[in-house]
Amino acid sequence: MSAVIMIQGTSAAAGKTIFAAALCRLLAEAGWRAAPFCAQTIGGDAVNLPQGSLSRSQYLQAEAAGVTPVVEMNPLHLQPLTENSFRLTERGVDKGEISRQDYLAAADTAFDLVLESLQTLLSRYELVVIEGAAAPVELHRPELALPNMRLAQAIKAPVLLISDIDRGGMFAYVAGTLALLPEAQRRLIQAVVVNRFRGFREKLQPGLELLEESINKPVIGVIPYLNLQPLQAADPAQREKREQVYRLLAETVRQNVDLAFIQRLLRQAGDSQDTPKEGDGKSWS
Repeated sequence: MSAVIMIQGTSAAAGKTIFAAALCRLLAEAGWRAAPFCAQTIGGDAVNLPQGSLSRSQYLQAEAAGVTPVVEMNPLHLQPLTENSFRLTERGVDKGEISRQDYLAAADTAFDLVLESLQTLLSRYELVVIEGAAAPVELHRPELALPNMRLAQAIKAPVLLISDIDRGGMFAYVAGTLALLPEAQRRLIQAVVVNRFRGFREKLQPGLELLEESINKPVIGVIPYLNLQPLQAADPAQREKREQVYRLLAETVRQNVDLAFIQRLLRQAGDSQDTPKEGDGKSWS
């Protein structure tokens, strides 16, 4: 069995997409066959592929990983139409309008499609980097359980929780997220990554130590603020600019995140025959 790792966030726009893209690039540079995945996206742009449409986020992550984007990387896409309805796309195919109530009623069928798509990727790649959607404790939005903790529990995925410190309230975001999760789900979260930090790390360190003590989870990285405008579009004409961003992202994460910790998670999550081992030449740290 191939290995998986999941990136969830304490809020929408916490940095899940770019962190997952950075991991995809680092894995590719180390010689691993890696693919991105997001069970369900809501809103955002899509890119047209021969098989159908794919969310822009997974398209860019596949580009960062150096693999061909396919619709299985994002089996469900919901484009909001009203407060209570979406346009539903399943594996790249437009299924038309669906009400929130009908979508929730069909959640088990949708989840089967998610697991089937993920299994397709796991049969082709050594590693799958899974991005969550919005946040795992949006209690008023039950549709967000599917791409977050429901999936993590079903596949026993180790979860990294990323939080945006630039918007303020990062410590409360992290502590509150963990406090609101049931114990079985809380155990799946292995570590925290702080994103978009401006300032001196030594001034932040006492707060991080207090947070670690409070949540009983390690903070394995603090990523500095980066301006990543070229990743806002999938225009082929901007490919080289995006390539520069992927290199920047990978190096920034390499320098600021404990990759040895992540590598241990991947090794534990995968089957011994498929997961890279010490000494096989595949190392990113």
